[in-house]
Amino acid sequence: MKRVLITGGAGFIGLHLAKHLAEDGYVVVIIDNFERGREDADFNELIKKNNVDFINGDITKYETFDLLEGEFDYVYHLAAINGTENFYNLPDKVLRVGILGTLNILEWFSKQKKGKLLFSSSSEAYAGTMRLLKEKFPIPTPENIPLTVEDSSNVRWSYGASKILSEVAIYSYAKSRGLDRFSIIRYHNIYGPRMGYEHVIPQFIERIVNEENPFKIYGGEETRTFCYIDDAVKATRMVMETESTNKRIIHIGRSDGEIKIIDIAKELFKISGFYPTIEILEAPEGCVKRRCPDTTKLKEIGFEAKVSLEDGLRKTFDWYNKKFNELIPVANTYIGEEEAKATYEVVKSGWIRMGKKVQEFEQEFAKITGAKHAIAVNNGTSALHVALAAVGIKEGDEVIIPTITFISTANAVIYQNAKPILAECDPKTYNITAEEIEKRITPRTKAIIPVDMNGMPIDYDSILEVARRHSIPVIADSAESLGASYNGRNIGSIAPIHIFSFFPNKNITTGEGGMITTNDDELAKKMRQILNQGQDYRYHHIVLGYNYRMTDIQAAIGIEQLKRLKMVVEEKEKLAKKYNSAFKDCKKIKIPHVPEYVTQHSWYMYAISVDEKIRDEVVEKLKQMNIETRLSFPPVHIQPYYQQRFGYYDESLPVSFHAWKALINIPLWINMGNKQEKVIKKIINLIER
Repeated sequence: MKRVLITGGAGFIGLHLAKHLAEDGYVVVIIDNFERGREDADFNELIKKNNVDFINGDITKYETFDLLEGEFDYVYHLAAINGTENFYNLPDKVLRVGILGTLNILEWFSKQKKGKLLFSSSSEAYAGTMRLLKEKFPIPTPENIPLTVEDSSNVRWSYGASKILSEVAIYSYAKSRGLDRFSIIRYHNIYGPRMGYEHVIPQFIERIVNEENPFKIYGGEETRTFCYIDDAVKATRMVMETESTNKRIIHIGRSDGEIKIIDIAKELFKISGFYPTIEILEAPEGCVKRRCPDTTKLKEIGFEAKVSLEDGLRKTFDWYNKKFNELIPVANTYIGEEEAKATYEVVKSGWIRMGKKVQEFEQEFAKITGAKHAIAVNNGTSALHVALAAVGIKEGDEVIIPTITFISTANAVIYQNAKPILAECDPKTYNITAEEIEKRITPRTKAIIPVDMNGMPIDYDSILEVARRHSIPVIADSAESLGASYNGRNIGSIAPIHIFSFFPNKNITTGEGGMITTNDDELAKKMRQILNQGQDYRYHHIVLGYNYRMTDIQAAIGIEQLKRLKMVVEEKEKLAKKYNSAFKDCKKIKIPHVPEYVTQHSWYMYAISVDEKIRDEVVEKLKQMNIETRLSFPPVHIQPYYQQRFGYYDESLPVSFHAWKALINIPLWINMGNKQEKVIKKIINLIER
């Protein structure tokens, strides 16, 4: 059984190639670190196969290749950072992956005793020549065309330069190391499902799905030839597996069927049944008028393209149309192979209840939050209940909480037979304020539970000052704010007690789970007893307790999730900034107000505010477009149980009620990709019309 290595196997061509090889019985090993490739459903389905292995590795580090075991019959080096936006914004990374990655694989491959190396170059290698020669440039373009960089001071040529230097490196290693088992290919306009979203065909499809009219086409008279991915994979394998291609450069693409960009759009209009008015505009600077490879060498080894442009476009349209119309959830769990492996190890050990993994999770959580103690429980509601019991809340006591919060904040108070006193929230932050708390303090007030709503930290200093003056304990409901910071301090070590939730829509998850943090030794000791049936040691029960224990299975997931927390918050921050930029000039959309004391928002949710008269209509229309939203948590005072028991009515707390009536939580989660663009466009079109 032949063994194959593919760098960049999570990318467009790499994944299709890996899938074809795996289906034909090859043992496939993929190296990728998702700089460009995508860890999506297609990729995860592929690596489930018994004959496919995945290494999450960086090819710019030679030690990545030390992870490989045994010899390989075929090595496909496809990894690269492409895309015009990356050429301009990340030229250093483009060059590092393109050049250093190639040098590393050449060092490794030159030590192999067998096998063949195939390097994926690009038509970008001669793009500079095309611009310099202009009308003298030969089309169809042969492989022996001189390669050049038009302007070394223009980072746009970082990608093309990396391909030129890599081709030179391969021939140099061939001479100095006696390397004679290699081929170089240059791909030309390969298209098909999962090709990304930065290319003309998927961009056209997205605009068709969004019914853009008039339909603007830049450089509509420019021409290209397009090669469908299945044909490209077949050609790639033929070059690799044909002896006569050794030490040769071969173009992969099609030299027949040259077509104008405007006619590509028209073909897609025909497939979709959408016929907008076309508006032709000048092509962006740097675009070429024609691109068509000479594929004579490819045909000499027996290659013949099978997929017509019409069939290829239809398959591509159907795939992207489905993707563009999939439900966009308001939140999505980010969980991977590491969590699955960690869970398996716990199950295999035979110890699945609370044990060493829970202890490890608590220790790691305490480090991240800066707290002295972290105490794991089975969910966030239990965390609240344990904290209230630990500070001695009992019948007749009052606990001040915001009305805009999840119902468990109020319910936990009632569990202790105490009374929740609901307070107004700031309509800009949706958080309770020190002023609103002060108004509601009575001799019966025995605790305050402020909530970091949507992951936005409360003004801790002002609220803790009020609590200090009145000697009232504060239990911060930080269920949504893990990863946030207040004036440079991590949430989890500021209030006397913080509680967290690990429900699947939070920044980290354990399926269900929660955590309590505190710097108070006595409180920590007491809370550990309460969550474990009131025991101070086994079968010795000294207080009323509950079974709120976390399992080692949950903790194993949590340990892996904590490793992702920094990345999750950083990625959510980027998404939030993109929303802010898109909505900032919209007159009818208010973006989140983030006070200066919030040095890091956790971005549990991204909430916009609109006119409450249109809020429900907007939500319903977004639902029809397969965009999920949330109306946050309805204020506690409008919940039927609380109205019946305590006599509240909708306008009891009018500021919070009307702030909530205007609020919409919109999708925000890791790996949203182009889905965020759809959300932005749809919301602006609906609200700003």
